[in-house]
Amino acid sequence: MTEPSRDPNPFQSPQSEGEIAAVDGRRSYAIFYLSVVLTIAVITLLLFLVPGVAVLVALVLVPANIRFFLRLGRDAEYSGQWPTIGHQLGLVILSVLMTVPVVIAAGIAFYAVCFGGALIATATLPKSDDYGIGTALIGGVPLGLAAGITMIVVCYRYTMKVIPDRPRRRVDKEEDVE
Repeated sequence: MTEPSRDPNPFQSPQSEGEIAAVDGRRSYAIFYLSVVLTIAVITLLLFLVPGVAVLVALVLVPANIRFFLRLGRDAEYSGQWPTIGHQLGLVILSVLMTVPVVIAAGIAFYAVCFGGALIATATLPKSDDYGIGTALIGGVPLGLAAGITMIVVCYRYTMKVIPDRPRRRVDKEEDVE
């Protein structure tokens, strides 16, 4: 008996790169979902054991996950396929390591501006109590929050991968499609 030929079938539709990436990408969603589940589990466990540490860990892991998801989306858009498990794992570790100094910088900005705002508020606004603590909180905390959030946004903006602009062609008619 003769073996069937191993030549490609000319009548079979070839697999596009997008379909191949979609098949390979299904297996690599593990780190994507695992990071959320582990973050929730670690914060919940620490909340019962050591609540103060849980707050600090949440301040690092929640922004790290947000950065991871944003960076993952940018990498997938840039390359045209879903990143591999190794690439995702590297992004998770990099996001956590980059979040620590960003949170520290945001904390410094929050406390410095909050203190300055409190000093200005107690000097200029009428005092609501004997020591002006209420006025200091009303004047300092919103300014500190604005500075801290601005610091986080600016730091994350400069640590994200820049995707070069690709010219997009607008198709008005079907005849224009090649």
